[in-house]
Amino acid sequence: MIFHIINVLKFKQDIFVGSELNWFKEVYFIARTYLIPIYVFFYLICSNLTLPMFKKAISALSLFISSNIVITNIFKVSFISYASTLEKNSFITRNIFEWFYNPDKEFPAYMTSKGWFYMGNQIGLILFMLFVFVIFIAFEKRTIGSYLLILLNGIALAMVGTKVSSFGGCLVLILGLIFAIIFGVILKQFSFKLKHFVVYSVITAILFTVIAYSPIYTMQEDRNSAYEITEEQKRVTESLAQKFKDQGNKEQLSEEFIKNFSDYVNSSPYFFGIHPEFLKLYTIENHFDFWYDIVIYSNNKQVDYRYMKSLIYDNALIDNGNIVGDKLFGIGYISAFPYSERDFGSQNIWFGYLGTLLLIGPYLILILYGIFLALKNFKKCFTYQNALFAIGICAPLLISYLAGHLFFGIFSITIFAFIVTAFYKFQKEGYSE
Repeated sequence: MIFHIINVLKFKQDIFVGSELNWFKEVYFIARTYLIPIYVFFYLICSNLTLPMFKKAISALSLFISSNIVITNIFKVSFISYASTLEKNSFITRNIFEWFYNPDKEFPAYMTSKGWFYMGNQIGLILFMLFVFVIFIAFEKRTIGSYLLILLNGIALAMVGTKVSSFGGCLVLILGLIFAIIFGVILKQFSFKLKHFVVYSVITAILFTVIAYSPIYTMQEDRNSAYEITEEQKRVTESLAQKFKDQGNKEQLSEEFIKNFSDYVNSSPYFFGIHPEFLKLYTIENHFDFWYDIVIYSNNKQVDYRYMKSLIYDNALIDNGNIVGDKLFGIGYISAFPYSERDFGSQNIWFGYLGTLLLIGPYLILILYGIFLALKNFKKCFTYQNALFAIGICAPLLISYLAGHLFFGIFSITIFAFIVTAFYKFQKEGYSE
């Protein structure tokens, strides 16, 4: 922490708008978001957590989160999933019933629902983690309530409307059936008869129908079309490139041209596929070369905001002139650099490689130790419990690497810590000598 703070306070304040030298805020953010979950993680490891207790907690969490999303959606008092902060939240324009006869095709994002939670991507990932276990709890209990919980959780995933929640929910439903056949029918580790197959198939058919009418497909169509360069955009960029050539080399650019270019792009950022927040963070006036190349030569790659953040970060490291220190100890949350929407990478940016190892490493270490305990008794470890733990742990880690939001909040980190602890406890009690 000391080396991190020292390095953060060296970061040049004129690189990002909003950057501040507030070491207390940095320490508070790390303690609140990362150290408290680690404490809870340690407490859970030392507790007498059992598999039945774990299943009850998973069911309760799923019921609480799913009910919040579904009920608020029905009454149209749910916040849309695609809002970066609570201050920018808006209520949905359509509920689930209107998806089928009156969808909002012009603004599909306003049909996505995250209930009254903070981030749609994060709550979608949490529901995805819970969904894996909810399905197998239903296979064990085989009660009406447990099957209804699958339906409720699945509908909530469709309402969130992200790729992780919608397509991930479909994948888990398919894997659930495959594992039921392998572990229930073939290996007979739990009862899975024809009537259970029929009930599960009906639930799956309902959820696939809901997802088919959900906003996810329209959202993806809008995103794909955003990558296409229009004739107007091509004409404008060619005109800007010609005006730039008329100015001579970069060292001879007039202030008037830079100002005109800046005013034009700032007034129509979405025309060039640029999020206006990036222009406020990393201004054209101070970084003209960077933004000129983005507008003229990037072929609309800037539409991918994760890609854009990585470009800005790489350029900022050069501006700061402390590449080794920044990569080892990080530039800090107080640098004002936004969350990159990719875990591990985001933590590397803020806290450096060493900070990421300390703040995220404990979960990975216990997962590896749990795998080691299971493999010590390889013949006994091939169970449906380990199969669901494999999905419930590995899939969120992969998703967090690709799309983030697992290690970006106390809520999601703590739930993941709870799942990892249950996995470790199960291996220790079931397979250790």
